[in-house]
Amino acid sequence: MAGFMFGAACLFGLYWYLSREQEDDSPTPTHRRRSHRRQRWVRKHLLRRLYHSLDTSPHQEAVIEHTVWELQQRGETLRNSVSAGRKQLGDALRADVLDQPALERWADSQNESLSKVRAEVLAGLAKVHEVLDPRQRARLADILTDDSCRHQRCRSRLGFRRFA
Repeated sequence: MAGFMFGAACLFGLYWYLSREQEDDSPTPTHRRRSHRRQRWVRKHLLRRLYHSLDTSPHQEAVIEHTVWELQQRGETLRNSVSAGRKQLGDALRADVLDQPALERWADSQNESLSKVRAEVLAGLAKVHEVLDPRQRARLADILTDDSCRHQRCRSRLGFRRFA
C-alpha cells in the first residue's frame, strides 16, 4: 500500500511539473511565477499589518489597496520604459563618437517616464491622505519616519521584518 501511495505521489508530482511549463522558452518561467507569488504575499502581509496598526475601516483598506495596486502598475510601466531605454543608451555609447543628441533623447524619455510616475505617486498619496483621519495620518507618518530600524534583523513598530 505504501508503494502505491509513493508511486501515485510521484506521478502526481511529475504531472504537476510538466503541466506548469509555459509556452515560451525562457529559462526561468517558474522562478518568475514564484517570485510574483512571494511579492503578492509580502504586499498583502505588509498591508494587513499596516491596516491593523492604523485601525482602518474596510472602505479605507479598499482605497489604500487600490492605490497600492495602481502605483505598482505605474512602477511596472516605468520599469518597462527604463528597459526599453537601455537599448537607446547602448546604441548611443556603442558608436565611435559619442552621440550627444541620442543621449539627450534618452535622458528626455527617462525624465518623461519618471515625471509621469511621480505625478501618479503624488496623486496616490493624496488619495490615502484624504481617506485617513488625523490620528491615522499621524500614525502613518510615525511609521514612515521611524528610523530606528536600518538593518535586516531588527523589527519595526509594525512588528514585521524590514528588508531595506
